[in-house]
Amino acid sequence: MARKFNFGIGKLALTDKNGVALQIGTVQEVSFDFSQDIKEIHGENKDTVAVAGGKRKITGKIKLADYDARVLNALFFNGSVTTGTERMSTETFTAAATVTPANASDFVTDLGVTVGGVLMKKVASTPAIGEYSVNTSTGVYTFNASQTGQLIVSYIYSSTAGEKYTVDTELMGDLNTFELHLFQSYNGQNVCRHYKKVFITKYSEALKNDEFTMPEFDVQFAVDENNELFAWSVY
Repeated sequence: MARKFNFGIGKLALTDKNGVALQIGTVQEVSFDFSQDIKEIHGENKDTVAVAGGKRKITGKIKLADYDARVLNALFFNGSVTTGTERMSTETFTAAATVTPANASDFVTDLGVTVGGVLMKKVASTPAIGEYSVNTSTGVYTFNASQTGQLIVSYIYSSTAGEKYTVDTELMGDLNTFELHLFQSYNGQNVCRHYKKVFITKYSEALKNDEFTMPEFDVQFAVDENNELFAWSVY
């Protein structure tokens, strides 16, 4: 019988609770841990005289490079999806009594103004030097007529393009589950795993200077409505 080996991560996909399939791209790491409680009986001697299996638990970890909101939402957040997005813009202006950002007509929220690297003070009206005000209806920023320097204005505006995922609170007991499919191929041997009911126990992401953001998930497996845990095909 030919020796068989397995290599690499392969391809990962999920099927959400609505039956929608999603490919999970640029997977970095996948791991599984199978554990089981063992119950033993001892008599007067050192060695076990009876043994039984107790609770079994399967957990795992998934680390991704693709930052795909659809996948993150299907895996864990279960947020509502609407058309349109909120976006951040930072624009530079030469000091003037008023400035109008490029997306002022879709203005949502002011994120502050700096001049020479110093944060300016926001006031309701009639700003002094070093201060500013903003009309949230028009998106127009107002400054003191004697203000000098380069003004860096940051704000949030709305766009009709893209999708927005809104995550609301949920009742205790609600749990987002999905099916997980993992396919590997090496030297003519193929391994296909189908985990029937999977849920996330922990989600984390670290934002670092000079590094890519890589979402990480701790997962756990349960049996589905047919009392099936997973299917494992080798061919």
